[in-house]
Amino acid sequence: MPLRALASANQLAERIKELNCLYGISNLFENQDVTLPWIMQRAVELIPAALQYPENACARLRLDGKEYTSAKFKPTRWRQNTKIILNDTHIGDVEVYYLQATPDADGSPFLEEEERLLRAIGERLSKVLWLKRSEEALRESEERYRVLTEQVAEG
Repeated sequence: MPLRALASANQLAERIKELNCLYGISNLFENQDVTLPWIMQRAVELIPAALQYPENACARLRLDGKEYTSAKFKPTRWRQNTKIILNDTHIGDVEVYYLQATPDADGSPFLEEEERLLRAIGERLSKVLWLKRSEEALRESEERYRVLTEQVAEG
């Protein structure tokens, strides 16, 4: 196989890994009656597999004072992060680390596409968070309405 075709095949494989990660994170919310911590833990476990060197990668998600980490998590100097923003407020972070220097790390060990992927993950997680909080607010509102209507009926 010519070198150029091999490079294109590698690039395609990397984009497929990234899409699988985003698809997996998007699907987490489709599970009914799952908690936000469950979603966040599963999301952070999906991230390392989407990176160029998954066997050398780990991830951490910080949200509302809680921390979720992938397997073999260890903070290192080879780090990239993005903020999770909800209603213009910084509420958390998604961080990825390489456990060791990567073979081709002249500058940043992360590909430009990985930086975009991390931003997309942050955006997806903020949408999931918004939906979960909206769901909870709706449940609370329905409960208040139910209690109110029961009290009115008794009066």
